[in-house]
Amino acid sequence: MKSEALLRIEAPHFVAGAIFENRDGEWKCIKAAPIIRYLCKMSSSEIKRYLDSKGWRYRWVSEYVRGNN
Repeated sequence: MKSEALLRIEAPHFVAGAIFENRDGEWKCIKAAPIIRYLCKMSSSEIKRYLDSKGWRYRWVSEYVRGNN
């Protein structure tokens, strides 16, 4: 069973989400809103550093349930 999680990102000019999948113990962005799609090309540690450097707030959404699409 794949383990997935949703990251909610809040910036001054947008709120968006990215879906992460746990692959071999590393969280990898597999899908994201168009405004943050470039995050899927980064490692999880690079994403954290980037979001922190921008001062954007982010949190894991515990209520996330992915549909069958």
